[in-house]
This record gives sequence, structure tokens and C-alpha cells, in this order.
Amino acid sequence: MRIHEATHEYIRKAVDPALMTFDEYERFLNPKQKQHPDSAYQSTREKLSSYIRYADYKTLLNRKKLGPHWFEFRLRTEHLWDEKLKYTKTDAQGEIIRGPNGDALYMSLEDKRAAGIPQYEFTLAVFDEEKQTAASAQNEWDCWLFVTVEEYKGLGLGPILGRMAREYYPERPSGGFTPSGGHNLQKIHDHAVRAYLGSGMYSWLVRDGQLTPGRVREILGSIQKWQAWREQLKRDGWVFDRDNPTRMRNN
Repeated sequence: MRIHEATHEYIRKAVDPALMTFDEYERFLNPKQKQHPDSAYQSTREKLSSYIRYADYKTLLNRKKLGPHWFEFRLRTEHLWDEKLKYTKTDAQGEIIRGPNGDALYMSLEDKRAAGIPQYEFTLAVFDEEKQTAASAQNEWDCWLFVTVEEYKGLGLGPILGRMAREYYPERPSGGFTPSGGHNLQKIHDHAVRAYLGSGMYSWLVRDGQLTPGRVREILGSIQKWQAWREQLKRDGWVFDRDNPTRMRNN
């Protein structure tokens, strides 16, 4: 038995965690290997709701029940080219450029485009039944900052929000992981790898010559519980083909 033929077309991504080992993916997002204690980004529902507000997140992306609670995963779209949003002009040294009267000068639309400022900035947040903030994914100095409030930790909000946020900015790095943040990243990587495995994508990539069986084994070996899962399959009478780890047969 083969673990599925490819069930959808392969689309090359700018950053594809399913084609990396976990260590490679973690180092790609956190090249300086910064670490923070879990206490670094603790927040409560009341505190996070004071500045991450339901009314600003107008697009509903998903609605999900986790534990006894229903949550809405919502998107905020900020138009960075809007004339109301002012960017100060700076010179090559980062100094503010000022006019004849000493006032700071602001970027025109052409200046914003030339500086590479994107047209839109997307941020995500999760809200509970009372429209209070449960978690957020924010841009902090061009790094992702993920926060889950103390009241809702342990329900799985972090990995789900992380996967969704990285669909918008897959290459955006982390400013450093807390222990729980690193654990959530492992779950995100596991999910990506298992999706390719379940859809037969690894088998297709091997047949197409884009991956070797050895490389697939290396990637699979880096996900959580892979060895335990493999051993359970063996106990159930399945064995893996020697040359293709996504191909199995029943003894």
C-alpha cells in the first residue's frame, strides 16, 4: 500500500517547511538562535483586548471550537499607501529630512513605492465568544510576535494562528523563541510534513526527481512522534519500502 498518490497539484512555495527538517526550518526563521523565557510575552485577556480590538479585524478567516470555547480567527488589513498614514523621509544615514522651516518631510506615494513599502500589512488575532482577544500575531520590527493570553493557553490556539499567519508572510523571521513558541513551531512543521505525507506529495516529488528517498527520510525523521508512529504501523503489520519511505505494504 502506498500512502496515497498525490491528491493535489504541487505548487512551489517561497518558503516550504515541508521540504525542510525541523532544525533547518527553525534556523531559517531564527538565524541568530535567540531564546526568551516564557515570561517574556505573558499577557491576559484584559490586557491584550485593550489594544487588539475586535472592531479592527474585519475579515473572518475561520471559526473553531477548542475545548469548551468558540474562537474567531480574524484578519486586519492596513493600507500602508493611504495618504493618512505618514512615513517620515530619512536620508542614507537614517536621519530625518526636514524642510526649510525645520518640519519633518513625509513620503509621497512614489517615495513609499521606491522604498519597498508594501501596499498592505496583514495582522491576525483570535477572539472569544465575548469578542475579547485570545491571541494575536503582530509585526514587531519586521518579526512575528505571537501571544496567547494566559486564560486560553493549552487549547492549541498558537499553532493554528502560527500556520495561518505564515501563509501571509512565510519568510518573516522570529525575534527569538520562548520554550512554548518553539514547541508551537514544531507543531507547525509537523502539520506541514504530515500534509505532504498524507496527500502523497512526497511520493510525487521523489518520482519527479525533485527529492531523493533519503532526503524524505531525513525530513520525516525530524517531526515529533514520527518514530512512535512508524513503530505502531510496524506492529500493525506494515513495513516500509527500502527505497521510498512513503511507500508501505502489508505483510
